[in-house]
Amino acid sequence: MYCLSCGVQLPEGARFCDACGASQRLADERTSAPRLPVTEPPPPVLWETCTLRYLPRGVPDDGERLTGLRVPSARIVVRVEGPDSSYVAHTEKLAYSIKSARNDEMAADARRRLASALLAQGWEPLPGQPTTFRRPFAAGRVTTLEDRPTDQQMDTLSSPVTPMSVPGAADVWEYCEIRGAKHWVGLGKRKFEAVSTGPKGSRVIAKTWAFGGDFEAGSRNRINITRLVNKLTAEGWEPQPQGSAWYAHRFRRRVSK
Repeated sequence: MYCLSCGVQLPEGARFCDACGASQRLADERTSAPRLPVTEPPPPVLWETCTLRYLPRGVPDDGERLTGLRVPSARIVVRVEGPDSSYVAHTEKLAYSIKSARNDEMAADARRRLASALLAQGWEPLPGQPTTFRRPFAAGRVTTLEDRPTDQQMDTLSSPVTPMSVPGAADVWEYCEIRGAKHWVGLGKRKFEAVSTGPKGSRVIAKTWAFGGDFEAGSRNRINITRLVNKLTAEGWEPQPQGSAWYAHRFRRRVSK
């Protein structure tokens, strides 16, 4: 080792310099200083955002194509943006006639009901942005809202209630299955239907809007199926083992006498 002051060579472990008398304690502290553990920063939190966007009559949404004489009404579009996906979770129509104009009171009421539904599903509003929400991203989770929901439906969406079944020898059941069907208006249109079969025969009790394409398990079709499942569960249908198709959810419900 060498003196920290004059540079004269000293024996290892010397505390003072024989030439200038300078203390060598700083060298001991430098060599014996403990090493602090290296901590890795926590992984960043991935967020998904949800926006309530007002669109006037005749204005298309992002990615929406207008065909023929179809003119969209004034509406509020609920769009979800995630790390790897973007989809429309709900569309709330505000006007149904060509003569209808924007109704601020109707739009404000729709925003309040849609915001209540999002809060019930774990979304939190961004500071200073009352129409934008966020929540931690979870793979496979899809936000769905009933078409033109009422206040009572909003309470049902966040926590659907499945009634308890009481066994009994005289119980009579009706069964329901979600199926894919062709739409009778328009070429190449499809839809999902919930078909009930029971003592009163077979009937369609719920269905989705018509869409183009096949019955593949895309994000749009999964949203439609989730809406049907939530609706049936809220009406007292009990889930049963699923059919062979990915959308073939099956249910049963006790027939009231």
